[in-house]
Amino acid sequence: MVELAARLHDLKERSGASYAELARRCGISASTLHRYCRGQVLPDSYGMVERIALVCGADRAELAELYTLWARADAERSRAGDDAPVPAVAGPPAGEVAEAAVVSGRTARPHGRRLLWLTALLGVLVLAAAVGAVSLPGGHVAKSTGSQRVFGPAWSQYPATVPSTFYGVTINSDSGAMPGFRVGAVRLWDSETRWSGDATTLARMTQRASTVIRRADPDATVVCPSMGDLWEPASQRFLLEFAAADGYQACDAAGVKLYPRRDGDTPESLIRLGAVIDRTFHEAGVHPPLWNTGTVYRIPADRPLDQRRSIAYATRFYLIGMYLRYQRMYFYNWGGTAIPLVLQAAGGRPTAAAQAVDTLQRWLVGARIVACGQGRQAGLPTRVWQCRFLPPAGRTPDPMFVRWTESGTATMPADAGTRVVRLLDGTSLPAPRTLRVTEQPVLVMTGR
Repeated sequence: MVELAARLHDLKERSGASYAELARRCGISASTLHRYCRGQVLPDSYGMVERIALVCGADRAELAELYTLWARADAERSRAGDDAPVPAVAGPPAGEVAEAAVVSGRTARPHGRRLLWLTALLGVLVLAAAVGAVSLPGGHVAKSTGSQRVFGPAWSQYPATVPSTFYGVTINSDSGAMPGFRVGAVRLWDSETRWSGDATTLARMTQRASTVIRRADPDATVVCPSMGDLWEPASQRFLLEFAAADGYQACDAAGVKLYPRRDGDTPESLIRLGAVIDRTFHEAGVHPPLWNTGTVYRIPADRPLDQRRSIAYATRFYLIGMYLRYQRMYFYNWGGTAIPLVLQAAGGRPTAAAQAVDTLQRWLVGARIVACGQGRQAGLPTRVWQCRFLPPAGRTPDPMFVRWTESGTATMPADAGTRVVRLLDGTSLPAPRTLRVTEQPVLVMTGR
């Protein structure tokens, strides 16, 4: 991380540009760029490192060296955890500190700034020494054990109703027919709408289209073009460039494509891609509501799923969308059959997977989502995932849980007050002493 910061700082110096100018061209803030060049923060993706380097005029050999340094630092961060201490890095020249220290139009004096920095460093060292000597009950001294262990759900919130429009499907059929199972939103897909130009032009087109749409219908929801291949640094860079050109300022929501990286990956693998997408938007400095609008074009070549797994994956697709806190999830697709998981063929009947999606929606009509979590840190068996709900407002606020495993079967004690367990095939089980959780989600209802 120290070497990477030094190389970035050297490139910045060689370019002759200021932090403010380079940051503007990279689509990030000057303070963020300053932290990268000091080694205080490691960029979340190599795409950002590459972007800074290219703006500074780096050649191919330098880009390869930067990738090696970033990959090593990222691996070290993964081993140490996000709470690992920041390595000590020499401060930049006084002029650079002054450039990054403009507040309300006033620039801090370089010598005073260095003194403040040294004072703060001494304070941190004293605090570290004090924390290292803190005793725990029983006379034990706290020792470093790597990354911090935090117990609890992945997130929790004030109860919010899951909108019916969350459950979307994409139409890929010229028949004109509509799905024969319960859906909340339908997306029309046209294969000729893919964009191969630059991000700045697409942002300008989006701004103009948004103006036209809002003039015709002020109540319309405008969704920015959906970004795909976001596992790849080049696509992450495209999103950053679109944001830097103010493309997202014209929209009410942002479209992205969640898709498995490899054939056969589970819906839970989308959690990692969701984290990459979140970090990229964070780097861009924009935080729009997110809609998942599709998958990748290789999907017809993936292996078909059997019926048991089709039921499990179709329902968990929407549950993972809730886990990621997306506003809308469009399943790709209904109507076509050249995909690994078919909900309904045009002119045919809904499959068992489509019927299970219908059942999931019926379970949660009007339900208010409270929290989602996974594994032991959320108080669950290792393989178990869960989202917690409350019934619609006005009813007795007894918790409801949807639980499933990514693979295999797990058992756990039934929750206190469990009165019924509902299965995706439409059947119910009386309150058990032990709950059996499988790859197919179940609904656990408590209370009277």
